[in-house]
Amino acid sequence: MKQIEKDRLYPSSDPFIIVDEDTNKWQTHLDYQDYLYRSISNRIPFPIYEDELKRLNDYIVFLLEKTNEETEEQINLHANMKPDWSWVGTAEIEMTQESVKSTWSFNRKNTLYLTAITLLNSFLESCLNDLVKLFISEEKISSKGMSMVEKYVSVLNEFLKSNISMPKYLKESKKLRNEFVHDQLSSSEVDEEIVRYTIDAIVELLYDIEQEFINKEIIDK
Repeated sequence: MKQIEKDRLYPSSDPFIIVDEDTNKWQTHLDYQDYLYRSISNRIPFPIYEDELKRLNDYIVFLLEKTNEETEEQINLHANMKPDWSWVGTAEIEMTQESVKSTWSFNRKNTLYLTAITLLNSFLESCLNDLVKLFISEEKISSKGMSMVEKYVSVLNEFLKSNISMPKYLKESKKLRNEFVHDQLSSSEVDEEIVRYTIDAIVELLYDIEQEFINKEIIDK
């Protein structure tokens, strides 16, 4: 089976069901491209997070695909232009095509990917806030020198008597998000892999948290 590229985004995959010929039982499988979060327990609120991340991922993929389509259309439009040697020559057409590529590449790397990272970080913070309110306290929590995500993880660890750690890449993603929102981006551009790594880190954290809820018998599997 083809191996998925780990630095790319793909549309989410729905489970498909087959019959195991040896046991004659139904088995649920996921398409090999699926890298998103799937609730282990299928207990509220975790399936809600699964669905929300799936829809957010597909929205980001949709924007990326539309951007790529528009880029190709613009390039093809100028490729069909004919030099008239009075106003437009071959060099001018080639320069226009390169300008189109450069413009849309800039849009992806300086706006689209960073917007996606912003949405993903907001999604994660919302999930953790939801868990804290549902199981611990509805009172507003102060972060006091740390990010809200870090604070929520700390509160959950105290409640669960666990040692869930923040995936390392989430800190880098959060840094990019803050720089982008406050127009202080130190890096000139980012790539698609940064969005994928952010999703991977979010999925890792959600799995760790749900597993601890199961281990402590707060929810059933």
